[in-house]
Amino acid sequence: MTPPRAASAGPSLVEDHHVHSTFSDDAVSTPEENLAAAVERGLRVIRMVDHVRASTTDVPQRLAALRALPRVEGLTVLTGVEAKILDVSGAVDAPADVLAAAGSPRGVDRVLLADHQLPGPAGPWSPRRTREAMELGLAADDVLAMLVDGTVAALRRVPHAQLAHPLSLLP
Repeated sequence: MTPPRAASAGPSLVEDHHVHSTFSDDAVSTPEENLAAAVERGLRVIRMVDHVRASTTDVPQRLAALRALPRVEGLTVLTGVEAKILDVSGAVDAPADVLAAAGSPRGVDRVLLADHQLPGPAGPWSPRRTREAMELGLAADDVLAMLVDGTVAALRRVPHAQLAHPLSLLP
């Protein structure tokens, strides 16, 4: 058993498990540029993760591009996809074949679960939809319960899951 890290040591800054590339529409760096930045910063682990939807078809090509990156001694390159939690049952917006292959040699290492919208009873709620429901009497505790229940259900449902940015909707 590894002894716990001393409280004064602070968080480890040699691993980054959530790095997007130009495979995502909100990123500007290529996988090659991310690899170079990881080396420059002295990282030991980098997980390259990009957004998917159920309709995404290019995950095998993305993985091939990541696997073709040059090996760097002392740096482990891991893979992942980021998928939205859709509802309180834990359904996620990712291709079924990607979820099934997660953790296998032909799949991504991790599926990052994101709460970009509120997991509603029958699908995602935008912030506007959520505010409207609250104005009509939905309690803040019920909104929080939907978020937590959807997140927990997705963690139970999706193999090799990791939270992308937990509870990011709360603000």
